[in-house]
Amino acid sequence: MKNSNYIKLWKSIDFTHRKKFIYMFFFTLVVSFTDILTIAAIFPFLAALVSPESLLQINFIKPLLYFLNINQSSDLILPLTILFCSVAVIAAFFRLLLIYIQISISQQVGVSLKQSIYKKILYQPYKFHFEKNSGDLIAIISQKTHEISSKVILPFFNIISAILVGIAILSTLILLNPFLTLLTFLFLGSLYFIIILVTRKSLITNSKIFSKAENQIIRALQEGIGGIRDVIINGVQEF
Repeated sequence: MKNSNYIKLWKSIDFTHRKKFIYMFFFTLVVSFTDILTIAAIFPFLAALVSPESLLQINFIKPLLYFLNINQSSDLILPLTILFCSVAVIAAFFRLLLIYIQISISQQVGVSLKQSIYKKILYQPYKFHFEKNSGDLIAIISQKTHEISSKVILPFFNIISAILVGIAILSTLILLNPFLTLLTFLFLGSLYFIIILVTRKSLITNSKIFSKAENQIIRALQEGIGGIRDVIINGVQEF
């Protein structure tokens, strides 16, 4: 879709669903924070498995160890394992909840668009209905709006979520190892950019073919089912 089409789509979405977009954006930030916590919890967990003695020498966690009555390095493994598993489960729960919210909002927007388009079609003048094929209009209402919700809005949500989570994780990794993180980011970014350049033209071409074929299928089904009675009455049906 062109940028102008995205703007038109945004304007066609009612204000109630726009507010849900904003709420989901802030919830995505919360999910990004839980992902950062998961990454942060990995390192003390690995340290407890490999070299638990080193954790006892860290000054700022000594009060916590004293509060938990942990005096030996072997006592660190169980609480850090529980901590890591708890953070991972919480992060996974928030991730699943975000996916549920994204799918729910995209489907709600799709239903709202169907109602809006159907209402506008019904209020068109007679000339419009005379010139337009009803099969094309049915395809717009039944399938095109579904594609907008499942292939435009939902992927857009996924992209925004991936960008925010990626920025959060990348920032955390840069603090830990800037050189290796930036090198990996440049490599993967270049790889994805090359894939986009190679597949972009074919995706656009195939999408136009797919859209045209859908209209033809709806039109053929409507004409076939609508005209089968005349075929049977005239006795030209093949048995």
